[in-house]
Amino acid sequence: MSAPGYPSVTVWTMTRIRLRSVAEPLDRPEVAWEAVRLLTTAEALGLLPASLEPVETVDVPVLRAVLKEAAAAGVGRQALAEAESRR
Repeated sequence: MSAPGYPSVTVWTMTRIRLRSVAEPLDRPEVAWEAVRLLTTAEALGLLPASLEPVETVDVPVLRAVLKEAAAAGVGRQALAEAESRR
């Protein structure tokens, strides 16, 4: 409920990402920044896989899991295809 004259606001809580480390090859600052941005955006959009434990380490398997979940939802299929081709 909001006060008269003020719009109601939804506050989202991000609790599934609690980073402690970044693994190679994502440990360069510019790469790590983009990986974290991907994770936080995916969480905000509800695209973190339900099976994924709370994320403490940014690594390639975590990013692939997020890309697969996004692709299954119809988002980022090209990004997943590119990531899979780099294995």
